Amino acid sequence: MASGLQAQMAPGTDEGIDFLVTTGAFARSSMGDDDHVQIFFFTIPVEEKKPFFIQVFDPETGGKNDEAVGEFNTQCRFSLFGGKGCHSAIEARGIQPTGNFKSGNLIATKTFGVDPKTDGTWYAFGPINPGEGELMTGITGEVYAFKMICEGISGDDGNLYKYFMSTNPHSQVAVSGGKTFTYEYTFRLKKGIANLYPFVDDKVLKVRIQNFDFDNDGDIKLISHSYGGRDLNLASGDEEWKSFDYVVTPEDKDKFLNLRFTCIGVHKNNNISLFITNQYGEALPFFPVPLKEKLPGAGIVPTKIIKSNSCKKHYTI
Repeated sequence: MASGLQAQMAPGTDEGIDFLVTTGAFARSSMGDDDHVQIFFFTIPVEEKKPFFIQVFDPETGGKNDEAVGEFNTQCRFSLFGGKGCHSAIEARGIQPTGNFKSGNLIATKTFGVDPKTDGTWYAFGPINPGEGELMTGITGEVYAFKMICEGISGDDGNLYKYFMSTNPHSQVAVSGGKTFTYEYTFRLKKGIANLYPFVDDKVLKVRIQNFDFDNDGDIKLISHSYGGRDLNLASGDEEWKSFDYVVTPEDKDKFLNLRFTCIGVHKNNNISLFITNQYGEALPFFPVPLKEKLPGAGIVPTKIIKSNSCKKHYTI
């Protein structure tokens, strides 16, 4: 079973990725973020009635984890949405932030610039009522969905951050049955191995895997249920898109693929953007871990609390 703790951390601990990345509105594309926007979804089972929080680690844009271009001058806006259309709107699941990608009801928003108070600490959005989400059928059953959009609205630096769903605004306590996922991933690679897990449903016949700005810093392998592992010759160069087409077999359907990145570590700051589309051009979701449960509430209910060294926590309604 996939650990509920891992399923609610983004990036997940099993992925081998330290941070998500969103760059400022005027950042160079050579920094690896192709559109200065990142969208993540969070789901909670309909059986769960208690309020919860979506936490952001290190949301500010000028600290020790962030990527400076000269002096820090970037602001990023985090916006939380729920309600009808939050996930079901086509643009919300797209690979570019165009059209009605901010669909649904705005629940909360906050803009972060250079702020020592939130450098290396957790900021919590909430408390959030599960019923404020959009009712949808996920791969584990009936859930309420929420959407968090991070936008680089000014500046040219890189903002590095993480997400966590929690029942507590001051510590990281996983929500029973909660999940997080995205359709386009922008993240920081580090030297070593990273694993990403896109989900292939039973209607997918073929996929196109596309990545941007890998800087030729290693290789990418596809591990599937039918072919085991195969090298893709997919590593993109600086400011370059590169793609690979893969025909899905019956053994792959309703399961997770594994994209395995081997990063040599030639570049100190190597950010990459990645998405996968099916035969209709629809994006596939990435989950932090390959979930094995197929029924609502079938996952492990964790009680472990992650202790943070951060001495300051924040929350908002």
